Amino acid sequence: MAVLEARRERVDRALATLDRQLSALPDERLDDALQQLTAALAAVDSHDIGDAVGPVYTTAGLQAWLGVSRQTLSERAAARTLLRLRTADGKLVYPAFQFGPLRRPLPGLKKVLTALERGSSDPWAWAIWLNAVREDGVTFAQRLRAGEVGRVVAAAEADAAWWAA
Repeated sequence: MAVLEARRERVDRALATLDRQLSALPDERLDDALQQLTAALAAVDSHDIGDAVGPVYTTAGLQAWLGVSRQTLSERAAARTLLRLRTADGKLVYPAFQFGPLRRPLPGLKKVLTALERGSSDPWAWAIWLNAVREDGVTFAQRLRAGEVGRVVAAAEADAAWWAA
């Protein structure tokens, strides 16, 4: 029950923040903002992924949210500027945690993914590594979001070396 209450509190705080931000918009920008918000929510799909990775964007959903082509997403994943996962049923999904403000990937994500790839070729391992809560209660994705790129890259390099050993 406490988990549900905590979740409800998080949703209520987010909705209050969203209400303040939308209320501050001029009328001519409100409809566009609501359409973008609706598209972003529709693009997130949390089924079958679980707590290890959290909500994900489908390819179609992320294309719509970012306004880019399927080819662009594929190129960004190949360049390690986006983290893409293949589900057991063959679908391609993109973890939502990798995005920061303004629909941009987290700072340093490419450096971290490149470092992790030296130890494992499995993007699922990278996703779990980025999203796992550490002893201090913080994930590496949260550290990237907070600008701690050097610290996270160093940890990625150390763990990748251990994985490869």
